[in-house]
Amino acid sequence: MISSLKLSDTGLRQMVTTITHICMSQEFKQLKEELEQIYQDAGEDDFAEMAFKDALYTMLLQSEEYTPDGVSLIP
Repeated sequence: MISSLKLSDTGLRQMVTTITHICMSQEFKQLKEELEQIYQDAGEDDFAEMAFKDALYTMLLQSEEYTPDGVSLIP
């Protein structure tokens, strides 16, 4: 699946670095925990996975480096 993205090695490294920084941030951890509680209270079976995905997607959208379609804005 990653190969279908056709990212350069530099672009892929940049994306991985951005995702790593997001996942290690306190803001991400707090958002993920809040979403886990909401989804668990709603009776979702995979609440932890859903919360992780939704929190990551939200933080990526807020990132200055990527657009919603994942294309780098940095030249």
